Amino acid sequence: MKGWNSLIAISVIAMLVVSILPVVSGVSDSLQVVMTIEDKEYSAGDIVKVDLWIYQKGVLTDIDTSANDTLNITVSTHYNMNNADVLDITYVSVGRYSAEYEVGDNDHALYFYYNVIIGTDNEDNDHDIIRINIMNYQDSVEISFDGQNSINAHPGDTVKATIEVYSSTVHATALLDVNDFDHLYVEDPDGDITNFTDYNRVEVGVYEVDYTLPDTDKSGRYELFVELETGQHASAYINLKVLDVWFRQTKVAGNTVSFDIGVADLEGLAVEGATVAIVRGGEVDDIGMTGEDGIAELSLVDVWGDQYVEGYVVHGLFNQSIFGTVYNEEMDEPSRDGFDAIYDDEESTYDLSETISRQYTAYYDAYPLESREIYYVITATAVNSGLVGPDHVDAPYTVVDAGVKETDDNGVFTLDLTAPSIQCVLDFYFESAFVIDIQGAQSNNDPYDLDNNRVYEEWPDYGRNDGQSAYVLAADQMANENIDVQASDLIPGEEVTVTVDMPADYNDAVIAMLFVGEIDLDAEDIGEDESVWQSWVGGQQIHLVKASDGTYTGTFMLPSFIDTSEVTVIAGYTDGDTGVSSYNSDIAGPQDDSLPIMWILIVVAIIAVAGIGIVWYFKNN
Repeated sequence: MKGWNSLIAISVIAMLVVSILPVVSGVSDSLQVVMTIEDKEYSAGDIVKVDLWIYQKGVLTDIDTSANDTLNITVSTHYNMNNADVLDITYVSVGRYSAEYEVGDNDHALYFYYNVIIGTDNEDNDHDIIRINIMNYQDSVEISFDGQNSINAHPGDTVKATIEVYSSTVHATALLDVNDFDHLYVEDPDGDITNFTDYNRVEVGVYEVDYTLPDTDKSGRYELFVELETGQHASAYINLKVLDVWFRQTKVAGNTVSFDIGVADLEGLAVEGATVAIVRGGEVDDIGMTGEDGIAELSLVDVWGDQYVEGYVVHGLFNQSIFGTVYNEEMDEPSRDGFDAIYDDEESTYDLSETISRQYTAYYDAYPLESREIYYVITATAVNSGLVGPDHVDAPYTVVDAGVKETDDNGVFTLDLTAPSIQCVLDFYFESAFVIDIQGAQSNNDPYDLDNNRVYEEWPDYGRNDGQSAYVLAADQMANENIDVQASDLIPGEEVTVTVDMPADYNDAVIAMLFVGEIDLDAEDIGEDESVWQSWVGGQQIHLVKASDGTYTGTFMLPSFIDTSEVTVIAGYTDGDTGVSSYNSDIAGPQDDSLPIMWILIVVAIIAVAGIGIVWYFKNN
């Protein structure tokens, strides 16, 4: 199943799909540089073409070598840039430069770095060196649970993992038998490893291995790991749940958010007397205890926008880790010191090649910036709408637009552009200049542009994104007639059975999710609805098991404290070759209505929120 590594590497900007390496801009000068790389899978002998786009105050600007300006592009096979090669640079056009690198036979990954100096302005990508994986330099291997890279499970469950080995010559189109695996094991949350001695060959290049989870009272992540003799490896993950924990916001007052945490056992019964702790910044921020209804009331202060938090629930010997996002929509406004460029609408997904107009308001210290120049750069990075699919280069493949806009008397300016013709995420970066007290800045060692004695502040801040993204997706991905989703009636205290019939292949990524209630098609913030319960243990993913006839089945049970008559089930797959997703849906409730065609934003947004929480938590614990 090709492309699951991209799920681990990718994280979401705002509510959606991926976390893209940001444009690295100088925090005090007017220089902005973007490195773009063609988005494709690379193998030995391929040419990697790297382009640099150099902007001064939003305008493409040449390097002046006679004035000792500097331009370097280097590549290394090591993340710390050891033994880096300096690439020959070719002038393309005003402010545009390119370099090429031929992938070697032993190159597993490549790291690209640039440094640009114009006058006293300096920019490099030292903190965000671009990496590209060399996917098919040799035979490759993937492991999943019937097309799912991460599943939820309970103590004592037995799960089946599928291993596929692909030939390097026709990656993901031809399966290849191997004599043996160099490593095949499961690693538990404590780091202990259990090797598999038995596995079944299903057909050429396809193998299966069973694993029974321990009867434990502590939650945790279990990693199934496989490696070929050539060094190619892959992992799949089991999120072991010992308690079921859900989150629901109840009130927002200023920067304080109040919410319920509901705790149930694995039979769906409310758990009374469970201790719930919310952790933020490594410290316990609030703590509570569940009542007879299984619900604890907690609150957090200083919540600005979307606040990711972790925590744990303890009941007797049971210890369950939790993680999720607390939302403060009331604080979705300029609220910090310095420069902001706030998007004035909610539209964040567009069709391929669509004409786009986005209005922003620029602020400084929360006051509108009137008649001020705003320098902007818009980049496009390839994306998989379903979070999975072909491995993409985590870097922009082009600059869609750049330039200068002037705000009106209210600080408002508008960007007009045409969406690219392929699926991508659009990232928006802004800068503006501010006059400072030069003597004060020098005495305080504050940075400023020596060329014009101004400070250039960027938004979003370095390393952040704060929702400054839009998403260009292929249309008609929902209500796909080739996917049949059936959910049994929703009866309190009983499991709901989900059956999915879809033409997913070995190298396609499969997913099924449940959502409390019937989805409101007009709700842009459906993933942030304070009245809707959301899972805080492993997301709301339903583990699907593939039967011999090709259909998939799974089950779920809602806790007794969730009072609802309807649950929406969405299921589908992402094509492993094209990255295009297809979904369909059904309602589990007193009636069996088909859900109308749904805007893909809603599905992707909530899948991303769940997926990113899982990935972020596991990568930092």
